[in-house]
Amino acid sequence: MKISNILLSVALTISVVDSKVLNSNNIKRQVGNGSPEHIDYKHFSYNFNCLEDNNGSCNIVKESLNDSIDVLESTFEFYNTIVFDVFVDNWEKYEMKAVGGIVIDTQYIALKTGINEPPYIYSQALAKQLNLNKPVEFKENDFNIIVTNKIQEKDILYRLITHEMVHGLGFIDVYKMGHVSDGDSLDRIGMVNYNFNTNSNLTDVKILPRPLVQYDLENMKNCRDFNRGTVIGFSPMTVFEKNIVDINSKIKVLGGLENLYQEFSCLNDPNISDKDNIKEKCYEKVSLNSKKLMTEIPLKYYMKQDSIGFLTNNDSVVPLYTFNSKYISGSSVCHTNSDYYGYKYEEEEDFEHYKEELKSNLKRNSTKTETEINNFVESTEVKETYWEGKLSKYINENFLMNWVYLDKFSTEYLIKTLGKYNRHGLIGNGIVDILKTIGLTEKGEMKSNQIYYIADDIKYPEQNTLKQIFKKKELKCISGSSNININISTTIIVSILLILLSYF
Repeated sequence: MKISNILLSVALTISVVDSKVLNSNNIKRQVGNGSPEHIDYKHFSYNFNCLEDNNGSCNIVKESLNDSIDVLESTFEFYNTIVFDVFVDNWEKYEMKAVGGIVIDTQYIALKTGINEPPYIYSQALAKQLNLNKPVEFKENDFNIIVTNKIQEKDILYRLITHEMVHGLGFIDVYKMGHVSDGDSLDRIGMVNYNFNTNSNLTDVKILPRPLVQYDLENMKNCRDFNRGTVIGFSPMTVFEKNIVDINSKIKVLGGLENLYQEFSCLNDPNISDKDNIKEKCYEKVSLNSKKLMTEIPLKYYMKQDSIGFLTNNDSVVPLYTFNSKYISGSSVCHTNSDYYGYKYEEEEDFEHYKEELKSNLKRNSTKTETEINNFVESTEVKETYWEGKLSKYINENFLMNWVYLDKFSTEYLIKTLGKYNRHGLIGNGIVDILKTIGLTEKGEMKSNQIYYIADDIKYPEQNTLKQIFKKKELKCISGSSNININISTTIIVSILLILLSYF
């Protein structure tokens, strides 16, 4: 199967179609054709759930997954086991259209670097590798991974899964764009993308904290119950977001908003009984300085290209991706920068022109048949020869965490042309430095003595989107019979990347 134009985004709403009923409270023992295969591999322990195989796709995913673990283990020191589940299926059965691979249900814990320091959110997988001030009762899984059974190219799956696991380790943001006067409920913060060409009221767009939502899955009786999540508070920013800076001045972009999760919360205010327009009422409680920052950041940074980066511990800035005049939740901010549109123009214009000229020359000067010429012009050899020395104009060594997937090139070629100076091959130096800055230890280095303190006042609810998906299937919330959808954008999970696939 050939894949074209794979983009990373999270603008997805799921309506689950009817098929075999699953008990959402007991997913692991009632999936596919039997019990999941439990695999312990190095510092990773996972249940492999092959819900539906497709010409051996499950084995290919499993091999690719272990390759991803190998590259992570050769890049970082792991001190405690990372636990997760993998589900392979045709996700179109759930009306999750064009899903390639997603890290889902990443669990989080709030930590401080000092008793009097503000809390930041760490992925549970990352927190397990740190020196915590006291024992923690971790949630059962650190995250889940879902993978399509339609991709059978091991090299593509290898990069895709590694990309997702890096997100699961903490390469993630939770503060999102949102209107405060749109009448939406709090739990819909982060579900809307913004574009200057289609939104007329962008001056009202603010940066908002992620709501913490709980769902009573066991007592859900019908599809409408999915609209009845309880907002119990708001999330602090992630340790990743803490280090986002102005790409030129190195000034922290979110500096001054460390306590926004407290300022914005008006859930327990006895003077606010009317739940209509509650976002406006929460916003009114915020300090004037915070309001100023909440308004400035979207237009000055999050919807302005080449504006932000990640400040690493070695004082270098790794550029992060933002779109010009628009914001796409799950693609903006939490990926490394690239000139994707410049690359696409070269691919669609100059490279196509180059191939046509090559074809004409071969027809005049070669004894090859037309079929042989066409096959040669479309070959990997021609493509790689053309892009040698050109690709680096648009994409850098941190290509693994770009918001677009370079499906036309092999991992070997990308490392040879873009990552030849990378310390760890596939995982670019900037990505390694980002993950080191948020707490991981690079392979061969000594672990930091930093103590992290549990923020006991922040109870992060268990993320359970996958259970919701199966619960909706169990309740037969079929598209067309109900207008109620399960949203898997940032109000339910923080780290979720949709791979948009188009086939030719």
